[in-house]
Amino acid sequence: MLTLNSILRLLIGPAVVAALLALPLVASAEVMKLLAGVLLLMVMAQLWRILFHYLGFLSLGQHAFFGFGVFALLGLWGGTALDLWLVLMIVAALGALVAFFFALCLLRVPRGHAAVTSWVLAEACRLLFQQLIASGEISLLTLPDESLPSLLRVAVADTTLSGAVAMMLENFTPEVLGYGFVVGFAVLVLGGLWLLLRGRTGMVLTVIRQGDAVASQHGIQTRFHRLFVFTLIGCVTSLTGVVWLFHEVLVTGSLAAFANGAALLERGFSLFEWTVYSMAIVFVGGHRTLEGPLVGAMILFVMLAGLGTLDPLWHLALFGSLAVLLRVVLPDGVWGAIVRRWQITFLPTDKTYHGKH
Repeated sequence: MLTLNSILRLLIGPAVVAALLALPLVASAEVMKLLAGVLLLMVMAQLWRILFHYLGFLSLGQHAFFGFGVFALLGLWGGTALDLWLVLMIVAALGALVAFFFALCLLRVPRGHAAVTSWVLAEACRLLFQQLIASGEISLLTLPDESLPSLLRVAVADTTLSGAVAMMLENFTPEVLGYGFVVGFAVLVLGGLWLLLRGRTGMVLTVIRQGDAVASQHGIQTRFHRLFVFTLIGCVTSLTGVVWLFHEVLVTGSLAAFANGAALLERGFSLFEWTVYSMAIVFVGGHRTLEGPLVGAMILFVMLAGLGTLDPLWHLALFGSLAVLLRVVLPDGVWGAIVRRWQITFLPTDKTYHGKH
């Protein structure tokens, strides 16, 4: 039986995606760049939320996987003759491997020490890549530079798209193409997380969130599922770094802004830009639902658009202060308060677990 909630659920999702895709028709390049950055932060926040809400990990090291994806792409695609799509699969696999190692370390320390441990591991990862850049093992100059936008078009067009769509891609500006990549990736990740949480894995995670004792009563192997989810999150986070680098190069036209490697290292492994912002988005919007980070990202976009002339540190300070305030006043975030008041949900994920696993 169709209800008002279900009808809105069917209409709002496609309408939002259509609006995002149509934005280049009316928005400037600066607005598209800002929104693309916020969408990537929304993806990071969704991934961080899974660890925090279901596994109880307050991770301070998610930027390690993001930066790993950036520099793994540079090392593999720039230093070898491998096909782009093969490189992406290798980056995803390596990101999953690094995340698996992180998870093994974090599961061995007390829960209260996991946050600091994750940050220490992330700093170790950053220092490793710093040494690789200093020794010349990873060079920004080996990545195809001015030709990268056309290479991306060819890589996309030659594999899965028809000739007509390939011609359309050739007519897109680099800014629109980069924005489209980010929107497509964000929709894909959000849809994948929703399907994951709607399935058996989501039911298992719901039980794990209630405690190890409850999970043991259901015969759930908590260690296995924590390792699996952390590994999956690390894999997708690494691909988020790849998408960010593609977008940056498409918008700027080259890697000239990161020529010395230090600037790219600072951006790719930025604790504040990728981990702290992700946490703030979750706390502002709410950590109990998929809609929470979406609302948090919307609030961040409005704030950044309204305070565009301020120093970026002020952006972080103001949004972080808002997150702390809402964490005290509205522990479930803005969307959590809306759900309690009006019982609205567009991306339901809660299910009851049945049977052993």
